[in-house]
Amino acid sequence: MITDSSPARQSPAARRADSSFPPGLWLALVLTIGSTAVWIAWPALRGVAPLDLTRLVITSALVGVTELLVLTVIEIRLAPWRFLE
Repeated sequence: MITDSSPARQSPAARRADSSFPPGLWLALVLTIGSTAVWIAWPALRGVAPLDLTRLVITSALVGVTELLVLTVIEIRLAPWRFLE
């Protein structure tokens, strides 16, 4: 049996939890890309090796695109009604 979980029929608490879902996903995206950039730049920050900006940009872009795909799949699984409109 499929239940109607459209935003119009949700309780106020469910709507509040629903509105905090996208910022949580964006926070996960930003933290993942930021931690990748720090991980790549860490030797340069310690003074052990020169900063490789090309590697930093390419790796962060690849991680960002991969993370966007993963977060989209998570959102489709956990909040499918957002994609039905």
